Amino acid sequence: PTRFLGGRGRVDAAVNRLALAGLRPDHGLVVLRYRYHPAWRAPDGVRLEPYPVPEDRAGFIALREPPAAVTLTFDPWVVLRTRGVE
Repeated sequence: PTRFLGGRGRVDAAVNRLALAGLRPDHGLVVLRYRYHPAWRAPDGVRLEPYPVPEDRAGFIALREPPAAVTLTFDPWVVLRTRGVE
């Protein structure tokens, strides 16, 4: 199965990091089959948002009009600061 629910590209997953390349959005959107959390960070100018899915209330990670290559990072300090809040 693909790591993309919408759009296409390549994903290189590592600890607290998703390197994306060759991104091709569908209707301006790339949706990754990774759980969205507010601790995911994108570079300035890249819109990162939750994409609702019935099986997970947090949704998946969506990028709106992304560049062809981008690296997302996960900030674990956000998780520690918001523990118990969901």
